[in-house]
Amino acid sequence: LDTSEINRPTIIDNASSNFSYYPIIFRNSNELLEVKAKLESQLIFPRRYFYPSLNTLSFVRGYAPNSEDISSRIMCLPLYHEMSNADIEQIAGNVLSIINKLCN
Repeated sequence: LDTSEINRPTIIDNASSNFSYYPIIFRNSNELLEVKAKLESQLIFPRRYFYPSLNTLSFVRGYAPNSEDISSRIMCLPLYHEMSNADIEQIAGNVLSIINKLCN
């Protein structure tokens, strides 16, 4: 499966995680919406936690110009502390399969 169509987080040294979400960034918002709909049809419910962009709020307007672009393309996959490796692999496999079908 080709993972080059999405951007995944890079773990930096000395970082910690609360394991509450796993963000991925798509090439465009249409791709994100297509993957989101297909996952939901499989009873997998990703979230758009960073949408809409905070710079669209009246008291922050103009503060983060790149924010709107990224917020339209970022989606958080389900993730929680007690999630099994099998569930993680199933979700990741489903995402990659959907993206590969969209790109072919």
